[in-house]
Amino acid sequence: MCVVSIKIVIYIYILISFFYIWKILGHFVLIKKLFLKNLKTKKTEDIIETVLDKLERDNFIQTELNEKTGEKELIAIDKTT
Repeated sequence: MCVVSIKIVIYIYILISFFYIWKILGHFVLIKKLFLKNLKTKKTEDIIETVLDKLERDNFIQTELNEKTGEKELIAIDKTT
C-alpha cells in the first residue's frame, strides 16, 4: 500500500513540476516576443525617418516638426508654384 501512495505522490510532484516549468517558459517566451516586437518596430521607425530625411534634403517633400508629439508631419506641396 505504501508503494502505491509513493507512486501517486511522485506523479503529482512531476505534474506540478511540469506545470510550473511550462508557466516559467511561457513568461520567457512572452518577454522575448515583446522585446523582438519593440526591436522590429524601432527598426521600422528608423527606416521611415531616414527615408523622410533623405526625401526632405532632396526637396521631394516638405515637413514640419509637430511640437506636441515631436514627430515630423508632411506639408502639401502645390505643383502650380
